[in-house]
Amino acid sequence: YAGESRVYGKDHVFGSDQTLSAWEKEMCGENFFRINKSYLISLGQVEELSSRNHEVLLNGGKRFRVSRRRWIDFRDMYLQYISQNADSLNDKKR
Repeated sequence: YAGESRVYGKDHVFGSDQTLSAWEKEMCGENFFRINKSYLISLGQVEELSSRNHEVLLNGGKRFRVSRRRWIDFRDMYLQYISQNADSLNDKKR
């Protein structure tokens, strides 16, 4: 994957020659957040947050560290996302 981005789907991974910055601009406003210099994640895939060590756990068990400088913005965006999507998120957990 040298020189390209990896895009993780639900069941597969594919490479893209588009930079992470380009993906970030393209996905802006689509419930995605760049948590650090290496990862852009879907807020809909977040299972839990850990403010103690600035980590996010995604559905499927993968854990990623959120950079300290992005933590507050990420947390605030995620809390806004879950408040706006509470009904659909509750349906998913049933």
